[in-house]
Amino acid sequence: RRELERDLRDEIRNEIRAEIDVGDWARTWSSPWRRVTRGLSGVFSTLMTYAILVGLGFVAVFFGRKYLEAVADTARHATLRSGLVGLAGSFLVLPAYILGLLALAVSIIGIPLILVFAPLFPVAVVVAAVGGYLAVAHGAGEALAEHRFTGSDWFNRANSYYYVVTGVGLLLVLFLAAHIVSMAGPWLGFLEGLLKFMAVMLTWAAFTVGFGAFLVSRGGTRPVRPDALTEEERADV
Repeated sequence: RRELERDLRDEIRNEIRAEIDVGDWARTWSSPWRRVTRGLSGVFSTLMTYAILVGLGFVAVFFGRKYLEAVADTARHATLRSGLVGLAGSFLVLPAYILGLLALAVSIIGIPLILVFAPLFPVAVVVAAVGGYLAVAHGAGEALAEHRFTGSDWFNRANSYYYVVTGVGLLLVLFLAAHIVSMAGPWLGFLEGLLKFMAVMLTWAAFTVGFGAFLVSRGGTRPVRPDALTEEERADV
């Protein structure tokens, strides 16, 4: 009986060891493919985000080109001011929403208006943030076109649709580079992390400056032009 128990334990131990060895080999063999698959998935998601943002930008140009260009001009020529206003506005959105609800709730006339204010205020904030981001992309594409095209090429090829396409690509290129680097392996993990950090910071800055430019220009109705800047603001630009 003891000999049978010893043989049984040895057989179970050998089977477990064989399964562990096979599992380690399988994980080692499939690890590169998992990295490639994860990287391709990230590239695809970035391209889908690019397509959605470009589509929204085309809609904004088609229906409100004047306002989008006005917000873009404000973001370009009053960048510091727009960034500070956007940073302050991002912190004050929630308190303003709560105070607005409380102010409407204390009056009889304001109670029915809560049904309008409660859903429309978040929608307005989202529109301002996304519209500002697209305006920053428009400004980035316009700045790139100013350096690439001269003479007749400027009039033939540079337009708001082109600005949106190139500007959104500039704002998302770091995400795309990070996903491509991630497929190379763990030895480039530091570079991947650095690219993702820079991409997140660039996206945050674009949303902040765009949101501030939207507020400063009052939705593009009162843009900040270069001739309206002070000497200090021109120096900042």
